Amino acid sequence: MARRPRVAPMDPTDSTLSEERPSAPRKRTPWIIAGALVVVVAVLAVALATRGGDEDPVPPGVPSVDVTVTIPAGGSIQAAVDAAEPGTTFKLAAGLHREQQVTPRPGDVFEGVGDETVLSGARVLEGWESGPTGWSVGGQTQEGVQHGQCRPESPRCDRPEELFIDGQRLRHVASLADVAPDTWSFDYAADRIHIGVDPAGRLVETSVTPFAFRSDAAGVVIRDLVVTHYATQTQYGTIHAAGTDWTIEGVTSIDNHATGMFLNGDR
Repeated sequence: MARRPRVAPMDPTDSTLSEERPSAPRKRTPWIIAGALVVVVAVLAVALATRGGDEDPVPPGVPSVDVTVTIPAGGSIQAAVDAAEPGTTFKLAAGLHREQQVTPRPGDVFEGVGDETVLSGARVLEGWESGPTGWSVGGQTQEGVQHGQCRPESPRCDRPEELFIDGQRLRHVASLADVAPDTWSFDYAADRIHIGVDPAGRLVETSVTPFAFRSDAAGVVIRDLVVTHYATQTQYGTIHAAGTDWTIEGVTSIDNHATGMFLNGDR
């Protein structure tokens, strides 16, 4: 989808555009008048051709190419980005796009189909074992950046990992003795997650991916999709816009650790 640059309208009061009037009137020949009309028509044509309309204006220096790449659920968004030119439009198909982590380039556009396009930073947990403290699963080597200070009722707020059972977030506790049906605990030393409810027939997920979109590139557009269940580091965003002229429209960012969207670029 090509996007056209926005052109500032001409200011009729600008002194540089005013015509210096002679002290005495002089006769204008028809060819001079015709030439002036041609110039006016050309200026109007350029102004109309470069109006943005309903399209996104492209900031100066940001590439925009007339190329669209469709990415099905399960496909790698970052691999598609790496294979395309900056300024490409990426259509994210309906479905669940798991563990996607994207670094946009200048002018890249990412478009979903609303609530049907879901980017999830979570992994499904399988291979549970029952024991005296409930149920646990090993081999959990993910460990995000620990940062921040926590209140006593949320002792693991400085850890970015979250856990969900059938889509419901459980509270992360520091001690195995505090594990209950509505809490969970990560034994980072043993690489093991513990829960207090039988996981049989349940969907148990833990967040492992630190962000969905993060870049300092300019002119990035993200619209019409959902980002959820990301293990985002405290004081960072699941969508982290560090570049200028970003557009984020029709996006839901929910049930992520830390900030849903963090905007620290200009415009």
